[in-house]
Amino acid sequence: MNTSVVIVLAGNSTRFGQAKQFFPVNGKPLVSYTIKAFDSHPLVDEIVLVVRQEDEQELQKLVSDFGFNKVKKMVYGGETRAESVRNGLDAVSFEKGYVLIHDGARPLVRESLITRLIDELQKSKCVVPFLLQEDATYSLSKNSYVDRHDLFRVQTPQAFRIEVIKKVFKDHFDPKALDEASMYRPYGEIGFIQGDKQTLKVTTKDDIALVEAYLNQK
Repeated sequence: MNTSVVIVLAGNSTRFGQAKQFFPVNGKPLVSYTIKAFDSHPLVDEIVLVVRQEDEQELQKLVSDFGFNKVKKMVYGGETRAESVRNGLDAVSFEKGYVLIHDGARPLVRESLITRLIDELQKSKCVVPFLLQEDATYSLSKNSYVDRHDLFRVQTPQAFRIEVIKKVFKDHFDPKALDEASMYRPYGEIGFIQGDKQTLKVTTKDDIALVEAYLNQK
């Protein structure tokens, strides 16, 4: 079964203060770790990068310098995340198979998580990794604590059968959707699997130290 990966790199990195995908982490650009995780995975056939136009040239050089052979296409992002993902899906080569949609700012996705997502797609049309909410949680709108056992955090990659998610984006596209699984939800049940704390999203420069700590454990 063909497997494509769409990596979204079109954000403005406002909270980070600069283009975080190129920020050095242990001497390498952050995004190089993200791409490598998929480029080196034996079940991945192609990678599509969704980028800002002003970053295209630098990313092309990075792909060449690191020898990422599975990066087949590079397309521009849209005004929202959903529009960026749509552009990436339109560039996927296959009409059937699997597609994983991933945040470029999550550099430490492990091979085992990618494999589990792909395996689960054999019985589900949509699979999403999650982490349980461990801290006591307070709702401002309800002005009270809520049961943390009813809450969990959603991660990426989010995995889909290509023909299904392409149809969702064609027939019921929502430019304000928070993620792809929320857009898919009216079509059927979401398959959830245990996520990985290491698959953290880099939002501010404080997160870099944690990424480096994980890398230095290896």
